[in-house]
Amino acid sequence: MLNYQHIITASIGDFGRSQFIIVFACVMTKFFSAWCMLMMGFAGAKPNWWTQTISYNATTNTSTTIKHIKECPTFDNQTIYFDDDIFTIVSEWNLVCGRDWIPTLITTTQMIGVLVGAAVIGQLGDWIGRKKSLVFVAAMELVCVLLLGLSVNWHMMTAAAFFLGFSLGGYLVVISVYMLEYIGTKWRTPIGLIPSWALGVTVLGGMFKLLPNWRHLCYATAALGSPFVLLLSFSPESIRWLFIKGKNEKAKSILKKLAARNKRPDPDFKEIDKVLEEKTKTNENSLIQYNYLTVLLKDATRKKALLFAFMWFSCSFTYYGLTLGVGNLSGDISVNMSLMGLGETICLLLVNPLSKYFGRKYTTLLLFMCTAFTSFGITLAYFLSSSNFEKIMNVLALISRFFLSGAWGSLIIYTTESFPTVVRSAAFGFVSVVARVAGILAPQNEFLVKVATHLPFTVNGGLALISALLCLLLENTHNLAMEDHLPNKKGDKITEETSFTTTSGNS
Repeated sequence: MLNYQHIITASIGDFGRSQFIIVFACVMTKFFSAWCMLMMGFAGAKPNWWTQTISYNATTNTSTTIKHIKECPTFDNQTIYFDDDIFTIVSEWNLVCGRDWIPTLITTTQMIGVLVGAAVIGQLGDWIGRKKSLVFVAAMELVCVLLLGLSVNWHMMTAAAFFLGFSLGGYLVVISVYMLEYIGTKWRTPIGLIPSWALGVTVLGGMFKLLPNWRHLCYATAALGSPFVLLLSFSPESIRWLFIKGKNEKAKSILKKLAARNKRPDPDFKEIDKVLEEKTKTNENSLIQYNYLTVLLKDATRKKALLFAFMWFSCSFTYYGLTLGVGNLSGDISVNMSLMGLGETICLLLVNPLSKYFGRKYTTLLLFMCTAFTSFGITLAYFLSSSNFEKIMNVLALISRFFLSGAWGSLIIYTTESFPTVVRSAAFGFVSVVARVAGILAPQNEFLVKVATHLPFTVNGGLALISALLCLLLENTHNLAMEDHLPNKKGDKITEETSFTTTSGNS
C-alpha cells in the first residue's frame, strides 16, 4: 500500500457492488441534471407566430384574413398568434418583438448562477466534503426546477433560473471528483465516460414530444429525479477526502462496510495505519485547507490549471451555444435535441477505446481537431453553397457537437487525473468557473447569428483549434495513479499564509 488509492483498492477492490451503487446514484442524478440545465432550450423556444389583418371587399361583400408571418403589430390592439404545437414561455408571455430579449436574459442569468455555484461549491467540496456538497446541490436542483415550472411571470422565472444554475454549477464540479475517487485506475475511463448526461439530452428531446408544455416538463423532471437524489444521500463520504482531512477512523469504518458489501475480507487496518502514519510524516501540510489561490500559485498546478481552463472555456462556449441554440437550426427542435444527445452518447462510448490506443492527451487533441474542422466546414459552406447552406449547417453542427462532446468527456477525466486529492475539487472548480463564463457568453450567439449565420461556428472552430494545440503542452495521465498531495518544492509560491489551516476535528 503506497497511497490512499492503494488502500482503497486493496480493501474494496477496483470495482464491486459498493462502487456500483455509488456510480448508479451519481449517473442517474447526472441524467436528470441534463434536463435541468437544458430546460431553457425548450422553455425559451420560439414557436411560429404571426399577426393578421382582415381585408374587406365591398364589391363581393367578402373578407379575407391575411397572415403576416413574424411581423410585429402595426397598431396597439393587433393580436399576436402562436402555433399551438408547443407551449413555451414565448407564447405564454408574448416574448416577441420588443420583448424577444427576455428568454436570452433568463438563460444568461441561469449561466451566471452556474458560474457562482461552481465557484462556491467547488471550494466547499474540498472544505466540508464531497458528499455533503453533492447531496445539497442535487436536492436544490429539483426544488429549483419545480419553482421554474411554477413561475407566474418571467421575473420569477429569472430568479428561479439563477438558483437552478447555482445548484447545477456546484453539482457538475463535485460529481466527477466524488465518483472517480472510489474507482480503481483501470475503471476510471469507462466509468468516467458513462454517457449519462448525453442520454439525458437524448431522452429530453423525446420527452418534449410527449410533454410539449414547458411547465409539465419541469414537473416531470422534479418528480422523476427525486428517488435518485434520495439514493445519493445514502452514499458514503469520499474515503480519500476523509484520509486527507485526518478523519481516519471514519474512513476505516466506511472501508469495512464497503468491503463487506463487496464480499471481501476485513481490510488490514494494521497495514493501513502504517501507511497513514507515514503519509502524515511526509505530508506535514495535509490538514491545510487549500483554495483556488493555491491552484494558481503552486508551480505544480498553475500551468495545468490555466491550460485546462482555456479548454473548458472552449468546450462550454461551443456546447451551450449549440445546445441552447437548438431552436436556430432548421427542422423539429425535439428531433434535433435527441440527435445531439444520441451523437454525444456514441462519441463518449468511443473515447474509451481511443484513450487505450492514443492515451488521454492525444485522444483529447484529436477530438478537438475534428470539432474545429467540422465547424470551419460550416463557414466554408456559407460562402460556397448558399442554396443548401441550412441543410449543410444542420448536418455539420450535429457532427461538430458529436466530436466536441467526446473532447469534453475526455477532458473531464483528464482534468480529474491531473490534480492531487488535496486540491482536486478546487482545481475542478476553478476550470468550471472559467467554463461558466463561457456559458454566460454562449446565449449571446443569438446576436452573432444576426451579424452572419456562420459566425458562431467560425468562433467555435477557432477555439477548438487552439485547444487542440494546447494539449501538446500537457502530460499524458492515462492509467496513472492519481496523486494525493502537492509536492514540496522551494520554487512553490504557496505558503501557509495563502491557505486556511484547520484541525482534524473540523469538517
